Amino acid sequence: MQLLTHSTDGDASADAQRAAVRTARYDGSGHGVAGGECSPSTPPPGFERASLRAMRKGTETILIGARRVRVDADTCIVVNPGSNRSSRYGGAGSVAPISVSFAPALLAQALRAADDDDDDATLRTTCVFLEALQVRSGAVAAHLDCIERRLRQPHGDDLWWDERVALLLAASIAADRMLQRRAAMLPARKAATRCELLRRVLMASDYIQSTYEQPITLQDIAASARLSRFHLVRLFQCVHGLAPHAYLTRKRVDAARRLLAQTGLGLDEIAARSGLGSRSSLFRHLRRVEGSGASALRAQWLEREPCTSSA
Repeated sequence: MQLLTHSTDGDASADAQRAAVRTARYDGSGHGVAGGECSPSTPPPGFERASLRAMRKGTETILIGARRVRVDADTCIVVNPGSNRSSRYGGAGSVAPISVSFAPALLAQALRAADDDDDDATLRTTCVFLEALQVRSGAVAAHLDCIERRLRQPHGDDLWWDERVALLLAASIAADRMLQRRAAMLPARKAATRCELLRRVLMASDYIQSTYEQPITLQDIAASARLSRFHLVRLFQCVHGLAPHAYLTRKRVDAARRLLAQTGLGLDEIAARSGLGSRSSLFRHLRRVEGSGASALRAQWLEREPCTSSA
């Protein structure tokens, strides 16, 4: 197979053409890998196969039935195939998505291998992903970074791509099953009840990850999971090891750090976009987490790599 480069054409305006698709795509052994930069109006890949979605810049809002989740540069998600799924990109200027769809045969092999390696029999009946937003970190992030770098190169190597997609899939299944195991921590006798409670807690954390820049109350988070506030706090702590407020604050600080490192936005704008509200709040939270204020942190990051975006 060969690496293909795509670009938009047609009746797009001059501004749209400047932010046109600049995407590399690899299709081999039934896998599909697409990434690069494109206009927010570009239609994302479909959901005919299980696929991992991530963003380097901008967002992808995904509808999964009645659920709405938003992927940004701090998160990723594996979505199961289905006709009731759709998505759209969002962001100022160009966006930089990456999508990896897994060949059904490879997915079946990987799930069987995970079953053989897993001592927990309850996980062996799970043939689909939880479809929950996860922080982009660990092995999944490492393989995604390798794929993004390779997509910028002019030529593809079938063996490398097949290996890297297989490794990414294995890491994604491991991360998903690690999350599934947290159901055992929930206070319910029946396994089915614990799985349902886990699903609701993940709905709550998805809500936080997708709306962190807005004012959020505990009642808002509880309503997103269809739980009482008391049960939400208790169950959320069991699954994530943090109370909802601490989880929200961590997400906002992560978003602020990313905006400081990757954009030239002013501190007031970063505070607003990250949900921290004010420059003083931004300074206070970064000082507690990083030991330095926003301006000092930006200066350190600029020494390593200049800002490349203003949005």
